[in-house]
Amino acid sequence: MGLKLKLLALLFIIIGLVAISCTKNSKSNNSGTEEWTTYTTKQGLSSNEIFALAIDKQGALWIGTEYGVTKYDGSTFQKFQQSSTGLIYHSVHSIAVDSDNNKWFGTSEGVSKFDGTTWFSYTTDFGLVDNYINSIAVDGYGNIWFATPEGVSRFDGVNWKTFVKQGDSILVNNRVKTIGVDSSNNLWFGTEFGISKFDGSHWTYYIQNDNSLLNYILSSATDQSNNVWFGTLAGVKKFDGSTWEYYNYDNGELAHNQVYAIAMDLEGNIWFGTQLGVSKFDGTIWKNYTKDDGLAENWVTSIVVDKQGDIWFGTLSGGLSRLHYTSR
Repeated sequence: MGLKLKLLALLFIIIGLVAISCTKNSKSNNSGTEEWTTYTTKQGLSSNEIFALAIDKQGALWIGTEYGVTKYDGSTFQKFQQSSTGLIYHSVHSIAVDSDNNKWFGTSEGVSKFDGTTWFSYTTDFGLVDNYINSIAVDGYGNIWFATPEGVSRFDGVNWKTFVKQGDSILVNNRVKTIGVDSSNNLWFGTEFGISKFDGSHWTYYIQNDNSLLNYILSSATDQSNNVWFGTLAGVKKFDGSTWEYYNYDNGELAHNQVYAIAMDLEGNIWFGTQLGVSKFDGTIWKNYTKDDGLAENWVTSIVVDKQGDIWFGTLSGGLSRLHYTSR
């Protein structure tokens, strides 16, 4: 082989190694072009004030707003407004989808269930402890749990049961803001004064004695390792079952200390919605996004990840944002 051919072969080898290296780095770092898209009432939303997001079993996005519910199937927006035979109230604060693909909508005046055809609503007349629904969760047995300012209600499809503070047992506080369910089917209730855990038989509570703002829980989620994350008025705290870890704005991590939404994406990154943008944490590195990066608005109230891996952000008054990575 001549010298020129040898040099050419060596050049191709080097190019190949560089390409392989770049491919590995791209995959491990989850890099790629970020594409942001904003949706507002102009595209079909019921309102630009968004409070809740959920993905159903078919992959459709359900959007809870100040003036009704919007369903987005990827091409068409469909609105559901308050009516005597449908949604019980226009302001929708929380959404959950059960194992039968029923959609549950928590409002200021009760909860509405929609099976795709028929609506049915529940209030204190049926068994709710309070009509103002802050959060809804579905456990591994199919029970629906409702967080309210007066305690928690559980509905098994037939019977209702109420859980309220009783001394140092049951709930640590009745003003329950969020409910989470981990992979062991433990229920986690974030309140305005600490956290209560219910394993189906026993209750455990967790209170920060040194910082009252850390006791005011705004949001929660469980990651792939079954760690439970709580958004508070003073940052984020993570509980692995024995140890607590804390993250906040002052340490250069979060975009803001008040965390209203938490979600895990398909690659294990954790997203936190605050009033000054959204923060992404891959377990090591933090990255913050604001309106300058593509968010519809900085105040993020809700986050959900769809089956394609796109991340959706509901904002307080700017509408809905979608983040898509073109490398996926």
